[in-house]
Amino acid sequence: MRTAVISMFAIALAACGQAASTSPAQAQPSTTNAAPAPAIAASAADKTAILQAVHLSADAHGQVMNECGDRVAPQYIAADVGLGQTILFVMIGGPNGGYSCYGDGPGLWLMKHDGAAWRAIYTTRGGSMIILPTTHNGAHDLAFGGPGMSHTTSRWNGSAYAAGPDIADDAIPASAPALPN
Repeated sequence: MRTAVISMFAIALAACGQAASTSPAQAQPSTTNAAPAPAIAASAADKTAILQAVHLSADAHGQVMNECGDRVAPQYIAADVGLGQTILFVMIGGPNGGYSCYGDGPGLWLMKHDGAAWRAIYTTRGGSMIILPTTHNGAHDLAFGGPGMSHTTSRWNGSAYAAGPDIADDAIPASAPALPN
């Protein structure tokens, strides 16, 4: 049996295996490539709008205060889930809290560009976001990447990601992107 181990500095990800089988009524095969979108840098305006949406503000150096009271530089990672322009906003721990500030990994917010604003459509903390090849309502399903034998999934309900069934470690394809990487 092939296993997946998630990489967050001290934890390494090597996702292997085949996609979980689901009935056609539950998930449609992906017709889009689940690979991360080409590296498209978020503009300064996008970064400001994303920070506003998650109720943070940056200093002159682009750093924000994390939950542990450390000034850190967040990451903005293009994440193609099939919903147009989406960016994974990543908040890390800092020198005082390290990763324990958000659990065993960073705080993650999947942000969707909606008109002139950005809004969070998925949040998690302490792991990574795995983009699965299965889809619901035109968007890729997501799995919470962290240590364990199974992982919580989320499915697009038309306006946000909602809880789905767990997926076994060995059912996550090796090609499924895990962000941040």
